[in-house]
Amino acid sequence: MSWLKQISSSLFTASNENTLALANLKFDFALLKVEAPKEFSPLGSALCERRKTEAEDGNSHKTARKLGALFEQMIPNTPKLISAYGQRVSEIMDMPGVNPEGLSSHGPFRTYVGADATALWAAATSGIPALAMYLLASQLASEWDHKEAVSIWVELVAERKKEIMDGCHENHMITESSLFSSRQDISRNELSAWDTSARSWIRSANQAKRKEVDQFLLILKNQTIDHLSGTGTYEKLLNRWREAMNGMEHLLCGRPQSIVERSIPSAILSWHLFPDLIVLNKQVTNVPFRDKLLPQSGTCTMGSVSSVKEVVSHWSLTLSHFQFYGPPVKVTSQEQFSRVNIHQFLVVTFGSLLGAWKIHRSDVLMTAWWFETLWTVLKTSPFQPRRTHWLKGFEWLHCLVEAARLVIKSEGSGDKGIAQLLEFGMRRAKNFLCDKPFDIIPFFGLCNPYVLSGLTQSSDVECSIRFMREIAHGLQLDSSQAVIMLVHNHVSCGCSSTEPQYYEFVSVAESDQNSNKRSAHGERVSIRSHVHWLSVEMRAVMPDAGLLSGSTSLPESLPVIASRIANIHRLGERVLHAWYNDPMQNLAWDVWHQATMKDPSQFKCIIGDQFWGLWAKREATASWVPSVPNDSLVKSLVLKTNLRGTPNSPNIQTVAPGRLYDYLYFITTSKETVVAVHNEAQLWAPGVSFLARHFSLPPFCIRSLHAIAMARLIYSYLEDATISLKLVTKDSPIAHAQWSYANYSQEILVGYQGPEHGEAEDDHKKKYSDPSALRPNLLAPVQIMYTRQQTFACLAHLETGYVDLHPNGLDLALALSIENSIYVAGVVLSDPYEKVPGYRLKRLTGNIGRDGISILIAPKNPQVREPSECYNLVEHKTYDLQREDNFKATSMHLQFTEWTMPLDPTSTRTIDQDVFFVESVISVLDRGKWVADLDILSIQFSDLIRVDSRPCTTPGHGKTVYEYRCLDSWEELLDPPDSVKLFRAHGNWAARLAAVSILTQCGKAHCIAMFGPNDFCLTCLEDYNLLTGFKDVESALPSFCID
Repeated sequence: MSWLKQISSSLFTASNENTLALANLKFDFALLKVEAPKEFSPLGSALCERRKTEAEDGNSHKTARKLGALFEQMIPNTPKLISAYGQRVSEIMDMPGVNPEGLSSHGPFRTYVGADATALWAAATSGIPALAMYLLASQLASEWDHKEAVSIWVELVAERKKEIMDGCHENHMITESSLFSSRQDISRNELSAWDTSARSWIRSANQAKRKEVDQFLLILKNQTIDHLSGTGTYEKLLNRWREAMNGMEHLLCGRPQSIVERSIPSAILSWHLFPDLIVLNKQVTNVPFRDKLLPQSGTCTMGSVSSVKEVVSHWSLTLSHFQFYGPPVKVTSQEQFSRVNIHQFLVVTFGSLLGAWKIHRSDVLMTAWWFETLWTVLKTSPFQPRRTHWLKGFEWLHCLVEAARLVIKSEGSGDKGIAQLLEFGMRRAKNFLCDKPFDIIPFFGLCNPYVLSGLTQSSDVECSIRFMREIAHGLQLDSSQAVIMLVHNHVSCGCSSTEPQYYEFVSVAESDQNSNKRSAHGERVSIRSHVHWLSVEMRAVMPDAGLLSGSTSLPESLPVIASRIANIHRLGERVLHAWYNDPMQNLAWDVWHQATMKDPSQFKCIIGDQFWGLWAKREATASWVPSVPNDSLVKSLVLKTNLRGTPNSPNIQTVAPGRLYDYLYFITTSKETVVAVHNEAQLWAPGVSFLARHFSLPPFCIRSLHAIAMARLIYSYLEDATISLKLVTKDSPIAHAQWSYANYSQEILVGYQGPEHGEAEDDHKKKYSDPSALRPNLLAPVQIMYTRQQTFACLAHLETGYVDLHPNGLDLALALSIENSIYVAGVVLSDPYEKVPGYRLKRLTGNIGRDGISILIAPKNPQVREPSECYNLVEHKTYDLQREDNFKATSMHLQFTEWTMPLDPTSTRTIDQDVFFVESVISVLDRGKWVADLDILSIQFSDLIRVDSRPCTTPGHGKTVYEYRCLDSWEELLDPPDSVKLFRAHGNWAARLAAVSILTQCGKAHCIAMFGPNDFCLTCLEDYNLLTGFKDVESALPSFCID
């Protein structure tokens, strides 16, 4: 019993020899279990059985015990804090949505659904010291990334062990538990799991207390509060942790506290206990949180507003256990404003765009209303009633409009959060959309008076003509000095070579023209109007024919030319076939000759090119001709922007919706991507494209906007999912992300085809006074459905803000687990009859208990049970037309093999990794007996035959011509008959999905048909062969029908 005496005496005068001998004793900390404080009991009752077992008997319990014992002597006495924290976590656990119960609809993930409070309950059942260590874990998880937090824990443990051993050698007072724990191994994996669970709980608690957290952060953001000083990481962290515990204990005892450093704010946000605040700004402001767990006298006082423009809320530490090799690494904590939902993310994006445009703060609201007006005008096209998805391809614009609406709404409601998010985007996200943000033309060029004037025109050609006339007017050029030259139907404009090519020269200003009218004195009356000269290049029709020969050489019988002449006349302008000795004849001839010969000696193309442009004489041609403006002057006119406009000038409300539609299409796409699909109409829009080429968005900006639209689509199906703001503060745009390189299927379609079915032409004209102005020539790009691989890569990037995975490496990914979320591919949790797009995931609250991001992949060649040799297990009854579910005892389960593979997409070579592939087995059990392991992603869902037949009332139907057999058990499916079989699991999505997967794995995917929820008639299906490619041997149905 001598060793017991050594234990009892070690508290007071332990010798080095006896103390070290005691520390070397073997001791299993899992054997020590205490009853959790009563305040924590509801938490334990709410935990799922799997997590509760792990917390009480597994590695989590061991970790909590060892950490509590290791730091026991350093923990302050805070009984009220422990009690209040237990009540708060139990309250949060009981709130709706925090701890959902696993349901059958969750399939194999059912046992992983629910809040992860494993480490919290492990601490509660390991004693008060362990709970104090969990409070520290909550602080670290709130302020540091997972890799950094684990490295901090490793450093704290190592330093504490060293401190104990040094104290032992120096005869300091050391407790037995500290000595034991100093000799216990606390592995990095155990600390990582400890942090992972704490991190998951923090995310769940933040969502439950979102209102209080946001309110406190808004106040904290405007305060200058320092961090506690210290000589090293160990001292800094432990000092702040102890100060936080003591400060909160004082508040809970009703003693007011003054916040002079960040320990108490960190505790408030990490432990979700919210005292009333007194904020000392220019005036004293009381901010009541009315937290029932704190007494009214327990208030916090914050200092005055900082004079610094942006208050820094970072904290830097130097970590020695972060990388395998190299000096200690300096890391920076996360900002408190670190996560936002998708709507807030769009506001930050909107702020980034406004920052790139250099919008003044006073013009933000006006800009938001401008976007709302733009969207309203765009939707007035008659395309909308007949084509519900007519804005497909403009999702990027809708994201900006949605953000603009939030800004407008917040202005009326006084929501400061939206304003701060907008400011954050303008200030910190300047490169989020483009690496050269100032290359983005403000308002997409739609506040340029010349562009607006052009877009008011009803036809595409007149749009560019008006634009060039306005430019010529701004440069003070008249018709004797400049001319517009258009080459219609040229292949460079994307037109078919079957249409005749013809030239059009257009005056830039009105001039006096003789008319057929005469005055009372018999003199010919002249009128002022614009003039057009049209001519066909007859050499393409008649050899040796000339161009602009001075004779009427225009074959008006050509429909395309006749239509153009009619349009010109409708505008009140003149068309000259011959030149009548007009002074512009030589100018037009010289311009055409120079453009075709590419001789720049006499004329300069101010805007455009030799096929579509504005040309003017050079100064050298004659002394009386003013000099042609230089490029910088032309550019300043073209890029002129005026949000407020001038009286009687065009604005966004006056533009033709069809021209606006085409214009927005062109500034976000390239001509090379356009595919013509109609052979009988001129589908390209050279007029609008001429305007748009000067205002096209930079390629990276286009890709960034489409990436944001993709994120908006993905997150629209993910309730409570959030995004890290680390993403927007980088120096590179989101377009650099590997998942953003999406392929787009872009088509040009005829935008308008007259009245709707059953609508009279006259009624349609009354409905739309100028249909040509309303209709677009083009349909915006239709994007290919985003793939499952892209979706998972997008999620990993937006969840973390920095993990950038290539979609090609995620072919096998079926789910992704991070913190308190499991994102599952929609096809894994859906009936195979449903057509689920690749971008649609389902978010489950919970996790699989692994570090960082776990990407779940199926094993290679999953196994299927061999058919039994017992003959009496298979019956294969004749089908009696009854729709039944005979697989109610079937269930799906998820388990993991030992195979994992870390990924290091950031190439930092840190000890801890962010992303892991985890081999995951989805098994099918029937009454607890294994049937098969599934490979759901091997199913070609798009190739499945889906039968959707309405109930039949035809007399005589109901009896089948052919023989059908039933598959009412898994053994019957694994050992099928030769005839057509019906797998009867009606309404049981899990069994139906398992059956399709097993048949696919057995090489029978080609002969599967899925019956939908509606009733069907076999006789009708026999008469109507749905199975193209199948031989009609016995029945029109495939061999396996899944009902």
